[in-house]
Amino acid sequence: LFAFLSFFGPEGIGAGGSFLSVDFGVSGLTLGNPTFAGAYLLLGFILTLVEWFRSEPGTKAKKILGVALVLQFLSPLFVNFDLWLGQLSWASPFGLAGSARASAAAAGLVVLYLVGFLLLRHFVPANWQRQSRWTWRAGWALSLLTLIILLFVPGSLVREKYIAESSAARLLVWDSGLAAFYERPTLGWGLENFRFAFESHFDNRLYLDENIGEVWFDRAHNVIVDSLVSGGIVGTSLSFLVWLSFLLVIYRARRQGNISDLEAELWYVLPAAHFLQLQTSFDTVSTYALLGLAAAYGLFLERSLFFSAAVGESRESRTASLTTYRLNRAIGSILLVLALLTGWFLLIREYGRQRALHNIFLAQSYDEQLQSI
Repeated sequence: LFAFLSFFGPEGIGAGGSFLSVDFGVSGLTLGNPTFAGAYLLLGFILTLVEWFRSEPGTKAKKILGVALVLQFLSPLFVNFDLWLGQLSWASPFGLAGSARASAAAAGLVVLYLVGFLLLRHFVPANWQRQSRWTWRAGWALSLLTLIILLFVPGSLVREKYIAESSAARLLVWDSGLAAFYERPTLGWGLENFRFAFESHFDNRLYLDENIGEVWFDRAHNVIVDSLVSGGIVGTSLSFLVWLSFLLVIYRARRQGNISDLEAELWYVLPAAHFLQLQTSFDTVSTYALLGLAAAYGLFLERSLFFSAAVGESRESRTASLTTYRLNRAIGSILLVLALLTGWFLLIREYGRQRALHNIFLAQSYDEQLQSI
């Protein structure tokens, strides 16, 4: 639905007006800007691919999901709408990409990766399947890792192309963020504290016209820099371990036949594609919601793996496994309670504060502003 509505927004035909809570005059519709909208749409695209491959051929669900995939991939956020108007300029290598360029590039790479994987599965002999798949994955992983590293190397082709397509301002912010990380490398500056780290290592070159003159940043717009500044080596490592745990669950589920090879491959792709698009963005509520769905599915698979493994065990082993399972549930329940208590201060109370700030800007008179304050 979001992909369909994006055709009527500023990136599409520019219909203007509003429908329910959707403002067609705002870039990125309800998500504020095309970068956030593209990040959300890419995750939705991969999740839709998972459901499309899981559904039975010829069913109504398969057809509906197929239409959804086409709308998502051809959204003006991914594909430049000028292509359909015959006004597309090929002067830039990213001319075909829509308004959310990083997400558009990631979506294109996801499709290329899957096409290659399907060709390998179809044409490579069975006794070479395992080796060919790992070679395919390793080749893509090394290529993407090289591109990301070159993004931080001064004078590299990747870095210069990025500057040409945007500006050097983001790179100056990244450098300031890394300088702040070097100051506090272990635990970082704390969550949501990037602006303080940035101010402590502010680069005056941001005032130059060539850098657009934007001098205030509360995010680095790069997941690596943001993570290192906020959580340091410890926090970044823990985030990495969470994703690694998710991938291990997917791997074990595929080995036991709980999910198909193709579905597992899509789940392998999701964190890689999201990591790639976050090189120029950051997570928001919309992306966290979809990542939460992926995490919930991972927990479901982990639970199914536990009960599958317990079927063939002896009575003593099943008892020990059940004890471990109950202990894990108890620990999880304690962590959930702590998360809810913390959420009261970080989410519920903060929502009231943000709502009050929002009302201040909407106030029509000074008296209304004072009341909101």
